[in-house]
Amino acid sequence: MYFWGEVVVHHRVHTRRYYDFTERLLPHNLLNTEDPNPTDEQFHDWYVLRRIGSIGLLWNKSGDGWLGISDLKSKERTAAIQRLLMADNLREVLVEGIKLPLYIRSMDALTLEAVIQQESEDAESHSSYSFAAVLAPLDNLIWDRELIRQLFGFHYRWEVYKPALEREYGYYVLPLLYNDRFIARFEPVMDKKSQTLNIMNWWWEPGERLTPEMLPALGEALSALSRCVRASKIHFRPEVVEDCGLKGLLM
Repeated sequence: MYFWGEVVVHHRVHTRRYYDFTERLLPHNLLNTEDPNPTDEQFHDWYVLRRIGSIGLLWNKSGDGWLGISDLKSKERTAAIQRLLMADNLREVLVEGIKLPLYIRSMDALTLEAVIQQESEDAESHSSYSFAAVLAPLDNLIWDRELIRQLFGFHYRWEVYKPALEREYGYYVLPLLYNDRFIARFEPVMDKKSQTLNIMNWWWEPGERLTPEMLPALGEALSALSRCVRASKIHFRPEVVEDCGLKGLLM
């Protein structure tokens, strides 16, 4: 009933959701609005464009990035992409080292071009802007694990559902993005009683280590995570600091 739109979430208490009939909660003029995508083809075009926009860049290859779209198989997806290309709603992007073309929304092409131009100017002026972000396991960017592996050389799996003895890293491990690459992953555990975000484990990607240039961006990324979980402080397990060279990140 929820997926058909007959009921919606009225409110929630902690993790429990309470539902009510949609007609009781939404205006009648909204409920009686004509379907903006009356044909299957129009619906497929809308959803394919929306999904590519959600991830940023995506290929026409079956995988995690295309999951969850009802009745959209490879044939229908390919047809939708071709229609969107013909209508100039999509642009093709070729990435060195990746055989398949990637697709970007035409409206996002200017942003991509601006980033490329900025990188070129930074290289010429020897200046740089550092950015870092802690990503959630289901962040849009890493929906398609295989695409991320080919683009960044970063292999990530969310091991929360794997038996403890079969986990390579840990129960809830988060990727760390720095500029244009994934540099590490770490295991945070929130202690709600003391309002402390504990960093229990840390794994650098091959060839990566903490440098002075990283400190401001990584510090802000970890601070953003602590604000998100409403922690008042961050604590690194001493063994992690020693083994991974994280002394400069102590907060």
